Formats: sequence, structure tokens, C-alpha cells
Amino acid sequence: MAEVILSGLGIKNYRSFGDEMQYSGDLGSVTLLAGQNNSGKSNFLRFLVMAAGGSIDLATLDKPQSSTSKGCEYSMAFRLDEFLGELTREQEGAKDSLRRLYSHPSIQKFQPGVAWITFGAGGEIIGAQFDAAIKEYGIFSGESRTITGQFNPQNNLEAGRANITRITQWIFGNRFQNRFPVAVIEAFRQIQPSTAGTSTEGSHEGVGLLEKLQRLQNPRAETYSDDAAKFAAINRFLKNVLDDQSAQLQVQYDAKVLNVHHGGRMLPLQNLGTGIHQVVVLAVAATVLERTVVCIEEPEVHLHPILQRKFIRYLANETNNQYVIATHSAHLLDHQNVSVIHVTHDGQNTKLASAQSPSALFNICSDLGYKPSDLLQTNAVLWVEGPSDRIYLKHWINQLCDDLVEGIHYSIMFYGGGLLNQLTVLDEEVTDFIELRRLNRNLAIVIDSDKRYASMPINKTKKRVRDEFQTGESGGFAWITEGYTIENYAPPVLLRTAVSEVHPRAQELEWTGDKWENPLRLKNKSGDAAQPDKNKIARSVCEKWLEPPTRGSHLDKNVKMCIEFIRRANEGMEASGS
Repeated sequence: MAEVILSGLGIKNYRSFGDEMQYSGDLGSVTLLAGQNNSGKSNFLRFLVMAAGGSIDLATLDKPQSSTSKGCEYSMAFRLDEFLGELTREQEGAKDSLRRLYSHPSIQKFQPGVAWITFGAGGEIIGAQFDAAIKEYGIFSGESRTITGQFNPQNNLEAGRANITRITQWIFGNRFQNRFPVAVIEAFRQIQPSTAGTSTEGSHEGVGLLEKLQRLQNPRAETYSDDAAKFAAINRFLKNVLDDQSAQLQVQYDAKVLNVHHGGRMLPLQNLGTGIHQVVVLAVAATVLERTVVCIEEPEVHLHPILQRKFIRYLANETNNQYVIATHSAHLLDHQNVSVIHVTHDGQNTKLASAQSPSALFNICSDLGYKPSDLLQTNAVLWVEGPSDRIYLKHWINQLCDDLVEGIHYSIMFYGGGLLNQLTVLDEEVTDFIELRRLNRNLAIVIDSDKRYASMPINKTKKRVRDEFQTGESGGFAWITEGYTIENYAPPVLLRTAVSEVHPRAQELEWTGDKWENPLRLKNKSGDAAQPDKNKIARSVCEKWLEPPTRGSHLDKNVKMCIEFIRRANEGMEASGS
């Protein structure tokens, strides 16, 4: 599994970065830098490479023209436990106080679980000031006094800063220099044999990879287990990419050609097309490296969106490096295992902003030039009557299958109960609704039967929608509830408990599980009809509904149909298991 080696990076006064420190926020095991050309993505990667070595060597043009300060500084975030693990036995007495200081809520609200250290261009520690946290939350000098007992009794932020810096310098000195290995994979990639007398140790774009891959193919006895496992992982990736379980890489005896066994033939890799060539180069380079921060420029070049997603999944699941990737691809942004940083340029300086919310990701897509009409829907759409139906359906899907992610593998949309209850089979609105399949062939629908007894037929409008959704060409299906509504699937005890929590002033719910009775017919204490809050009730029910649907039940069968429908629609993506 990909690892987190560096938890965060801040940059100040370097190229497009101005004199206000720009913080990356949380760097995950796979982090995407997304933004327009010339926004500063490559500058971030260049600086990361230099910072890993502990010292920043600035040429004249590396100094930002818009900055009023000449001093380059940078901050690095390290996991708190690892940070405190640097303490020597003699410094053990300071550990508890340091832990209290760095764990203070005012700091941890900025970025939980990490400690930020600020360095000068020469690699010397010049602070541990948590600039952004101090500005927003402040640091309380009481914690500082517990360490040295020499601080101003007033709550003085500047004094607190100076004291934390001094303590950090005293304890850690320059031990954060040369802290981790780093490698760069440039945008131009092509597997080539190395030339005589030329070192390939720092190259990961293709030159020299044949020799490295040959060592994995034919490992030495002392490294056999690890190298054989790496070579097997690369071949699993190849089988996945080519959808061929017999596919196998083989380095020619002279390490000048990489051959691929595929479809009963053996061909040089370049004969399989540029996209396959590119993604294999990337996968090999990422596998050869070990516990390294790997900076990758635009991996999407020449790669189909499906190959992009397969590559990201391979990095996350099959290698132990940390990846920081500069990209323009919107197809990588929705992967569930990545962190995203939005890189922008305001005309003067580069700005960094962590992007976690859907709205932030949408802003990135807009910044990259994508229009809503350019972005495909999720591959499967499930239509339900309203928000409470979505709560139940998502809960049931998650109970049986936790690798399907709403918003990535499927979407749940609302059609409104009135559409099928109040309109006739010939109404234009019903026809328009059915013809939504022109936008996405992978549509399914969940419909309340509204039946009052077992032999009661569903109305003609619902029957038409059901039949249209289940035609062979549609790729979807219709699920009509077994009972009156979707709430009739809920265990009666859980539904009664939820109603009493959400509507404490209502009469006790008398529903005992009759599938043909409306389970949410509420009355207030005076006996008048009361309107149930179906959404809150649904959330309360699902919070307590820990058991999956009974095997073989109507609910179990239909939820499994939904899961299989979503998987078919997502063939080739994460949810397919490929």
C-alpha cells in the first residue's frame, strides 16, 4: 500500500510563490496537484525535490519578482508520533510537554496529527510557528511555560512563537535534513536501453528501466522474495490493463527490448500502442522505487480515462511510495484514494488550497476548462421517489458492498412520487422521464407499489415505466417494492423507535409489520393526523439497522440486483474488481 512519508509542505518566496507561506494541507499517499498551465504545479514539485535534500539553492530567476522579501523559507509537516520519536533518551522529560503543545486543539484544528517545522533556505530550523494556526486560533503560552518555565505569563503570541522555535532548535537541531528520498518522473516517458558509461540511477522515465526490470525478473537469492513480489505485481497490472490473464512481461536477454506475451503472441511493448507503453513505464518506475516520495508530471498523457484510473489504483494498492502528481485530468479527481490540492495563480503569486468538498472539486474542473456538458454522469443512475428512499437504498448497498461509492460509481436521483401517482400513462412528462435513457443507458428505478393488498395491481403508469426500464436495450431494471412503500422493509421495532425519537409528541406508532399498511400514518396527542419527517426517520432507522437484509428476501434480492447493475455499468473501473 502507498504510504505517507511527508504530511505537508509549505513554500514561501520561490519562483511563483510569494512572501505569504502557501501550505499544501494534508498530503496523502497519493496527492493530485490540479490547476491551469503556469499556475505553479511544476514549481511545487521542483521545490519538493530540493527541500527533501535539506537545502535550497536558488538561482537569480528562482526568486519571485513580485515578492518584497528575499528570504526563501519552507515548512514541512511530519506525523506527530514520528516527530516526537526523534527525542533522545536525555530529552525524554520534554516529550510529554511537547506532545501537549503540539496536540493543542488550537494547532490540531489546522491539521490534526502533524507537527509543522519551518526551515530557512539553508535547511536550518527557523521556526515551528504553525503560521496559519496561530493567525486563526492563537497559541496559549501556558503550554509553552510547562516546557521551560521561562515564558511571559501573558498570552503573547509572538513570545509563544519564539519559544516554540527555540525549543524545536534545541531538541532537533538539523536532524530534519535529508529526511526522505525523492524521485521525479517527467512527462516524456519511453522505455529505452541505457547507453554504455551513462548512469541511470536518477532516471525513471524509461532509460535504464529495462535493466532494473530484468533484475526483478531474475532476482538474486538474497532479494528473491521482494523482487519476485514486485515483478508479480507489475504483471498483475499488465493483465488488468490488457484484460488478459495470460499476459506477461519478459525482458529480452540483452536488456534492450521489453516483450509482452498477449493474445497468444509475443510482441515488443511499443507494438501495443502508446497508451499501454506509457502506463507500463509508469507502473514499472513506481514499483522499482521503494518508500520514496515520487513526483509525477502529467501521467494522463496518452492515457485513456480507464487507464488513468487503473494506474492510480495500482499506485495506491501495489506500491509503498508516496506520490505527488501534477495533472490536468478531471478523470483522476474522483478517485476515492487521492487527496487533491487546487493550484491557482492570482496574477501575482501561486496559491494552494486543499480541495475536499464536491464544490471545491467542481471549481477545479471549471479551472481546468471543463464544462458541465464535458463531464460524464456517473456510470449508473438509480432513480428513487425522494430523499428518504435514497437514505435507505444507500444504506442497503453499503451493507452488502462497501467498495461502491455514491457520486463515483453510481448516483441516486429523485423523480418525485407525484410523477407516477398523479399522471396518466400517456402524459408527456412520463414520456420525457422514460426518454432520459438517451442520456445514460444505465438507468434503474425504485417504485413504491402503493398496494393495499397482495392481489391489487399497480397502476398503469407505473407498469409502463417498469416495462420500459426492463426492456432488453435499456441496460437497467425496475424495482417495485414488495409492500406499500419502501419503509415497509424496515424492522417494525426500529421504525417505531425512530418515530418516537423524531416525533416525541406523536402517538405511539402502532404498525407491526403489515406489508400492505402505510407504516408512517402518524397522529398527534389530540388524535389529528401528523406529517412524518421521513428523512429524519430514515436516518434514525439506518443508524440502528446493523444487520444486512435477510438472505433470500425480496429486499436482499433487489439490493443485490442494484449492486450487480452498478458493477456492470462500471466495468473497467474500481468497482468491477478488475
